[in-house]
Amino acid sequence: MRINAHCHVFNLQSVFTPGTKKILENRLRALLKDFAILLQPVLDFVEVIIVNSRAATLSTPDDPARLFSETLDRYRRPEVDELRTALQETIARLDHRRRFSIAAFLEDLFSAPASVTLLDIAGFISVGFSPNMDEVTDNLFHAMAKGLESADIHDDELIIVPLMMDILSENWSDYGGEVEDIPDDRRDTAEKELAVFETQRQGTTRQCLRHPGRVLPFYAVNPWRPGWFTDFVKAIEHGGFVGLKAYPSLGYLVGDIAKALDYCNTHGIPVMTHCNDGGFKNDAGYEKLCMPCEWERVLDAYKLDNLRLCFGHCGGDNKFLPRAKDRSKWLSEIKNMMSKRPGKIYADVSYHTVGMGLNWFDKSDYFHMLESMLTPLDGCYSTQILFGTDYFLSMLNLREDEYWPYFADHLSPAQFDQITSTNPAAFLGLDPQHPDNSTENITQHIDWLRRKRDEGLWATDAKPANWLRNAKGF
Repeated sequence: MRINAHCHVFNLQSVFTPGTKKILENRLRALLKDFAILLQPVLDFVEVIIVNSRAATLSTPDDPARLFSETLDRYRRPEVDELRTALQETIARLDHRRRFSIAAFLEDLFSAPASVTLLDIAGFISVGFSPNMDEVTDNLFHAMAKGLESADIHDDELIIVPLMMDILSENWSDYGGEVEDIPDDRRDTAEKELAVFETQRQGTTRQCLRHPGRVLPFYAVNPWRPGWFTDFVKAIEHGGFVGLKAYPSLGYLVGDIAKALDYCNTHGIPVMTHCNDGGFKNDAGYEKLCMPCEWERVLDAYKLDNLRLCFGHCGGDNKFLPRAKDRSKWLSEIKNMMSKRPGKIYADVSYHTVGMGLNWFDKSDYFHMLESMLTPLDGCYSTQILFGTDYFLSMLNLREDEYWPYFADHLSPAQFDQITSTNPAAFLGLDPQHPDNSTENITQHIDWLRRKRDEGLWATDAKPANWLRNAKGF
């Protein structure tokens, strides 16, 4: 069994809000460098397509070349004018072949320069603009199988833990507890943003029914959303979700979701939180809201002694390196919490690419630190490290099928098995041999799958995970 304990299967349509656009702009600007001039007009063009059609293929009566030209008209800068002809020719060529799509447009646009970074961005955007979440999920499973083909792992042994995202442009709960409390001039924006998340929720549960037992999703909470706690409990108890995903750098405090954390502590629901100084953040400095010390204060204050908590990204791969900036505030604090709460505090290695020679860092430094944490000595953390890739966001740097074999090659077979199977199963509360003895979140998921199967809602070609066949009724 191989578990990707940190990944995403949403497409951009199911997560794209005004807040998402702002965050993507900030995240991509540095990567684009000399081509950053393209970012704003391209994002605006993308927004037009998503908002108008909510589909990856342009389905409006507007001529694509003219529509993009009008977008460029809002940017009367010489650099943009110089690119206008080439861009219009790209769109016209794609449209002439009757295959115009955002993905194809961006692939053509970003593949022209001889730059790996731009090609990576093109791949990232192309997956993000898949027409539905089915395609993103299938791409992920295909890439996992390819990356593990030398290990001869059967498809029914591949498991993913997709994490939802709930990105909002502002705190809608400030207006009151219901959407109806939001002023008329803001309500339309709020309703559209809230509807995007519902699309993502439905798409996520659909993946569970297409791949029973192989998709164990975490529900994203955001206290800026009216009714967020009630919706979370419903998703866990009746919606097929097995865990909670937190992302404080979107603008809220860990204490703002204490009610949900207390529920998780009581009912054995695992929690995954974003934990590094990068990623998605609504404003500069918001990464501090993700720091381990913020979590430790809440765990102590609310006596959440039974909470299984995973720090996504383990503070950031750069914190594994000598002389890392603020290392003691991220990795060291996580390790201290692991020592104080054995079996309760976990961390994953998702989006850890510095050990792959993709920049100036010495990869031996990274794996030296990781192996020291996986060596079974007193005070070690070998049972508390999880494997994850952060697909498809990690495609900005690395393909999924390259991620798995690289770690397999640099760790011992026992260490690789520990972080890709034993540890993530323990974090999830999954007992693969005796699933009915798993923690409450997994047994509820099994019951949910059984009901949906009996209601005839499984996909016609659904193939259950191997572990699920060990559960009663399967």
